[in-house]
Amino acid sequence: MKLPEKDYYRLLDVPVTADIKDIRQAHRRLSKLYHPDLNPDSEVIKRMELINEAFNVLSLPAKRKDYDSLPIFQVRIPPKEKVKEYYSTAKEKEKKDIVKRVKLFFHKTERTTEKVKKILAIFKLAASYASSCKPFSWDMAEEEFKKILQIDPSHFETLYNLGLLAYRKAKWKEALKYFSKTLEINPQDEASKLMVNLLTLEEI
Repeated sequence: MKLPEKDYYRLLDVPVTADIKDIRQAHRRLSKLYHPDLNPDSEVIKRMELINEAFNVLSLPAKRKDYDSLPIFQVRIPPKEKVKEYYSTAKEKEKKDIVKRVKLFFHKTERTTEKVKKILAIFKLAASYASSCKPFSWDMAEEEFKKILQIDPSHFETLYNLGLLAYRKAKWKEALKYFSKTLEINPQDEASKLMVNLLTLEEI
């Protein structure tokens, strides 16, 4: 399945967990709001076309499953090469930072490599929660991912996954905030670009 112009859940303003009743109600409400007879403006007509497209996919289980399975909607896991690089960078930084080494000698200051190990352990747990299809697990995943940001505020995969969790709950502004941060960190990341584009809807 190809990516649409705008995200289907965003167009209908429903969470990923919405059932068929919620989807039908959202479609009826938006059909009245953007009905071409009431709003002949070209932008309104275009929006209604997109809304109908979203409804035609999300109201059919097979099509909806294909849409939900698109790669950009999956939990991001850092590749092994990136984990190794992350760890080796921490070790090099630890060796070069003479002041920190002195502090470590006199005080029980946490080593950079220990922080990396902690991040990886928390991430593994959070990713397992986020990969669940149960919403209560997503809340636990969010809590764990936020622990990582307290250690490393620019942890790319954590920020992306927090954006994904907010997206699943229809928290569009929060999702955009996280995906925008991942774009700041890596402007070349295609998934982040796509998510920002999919979730940005102009006011009509």
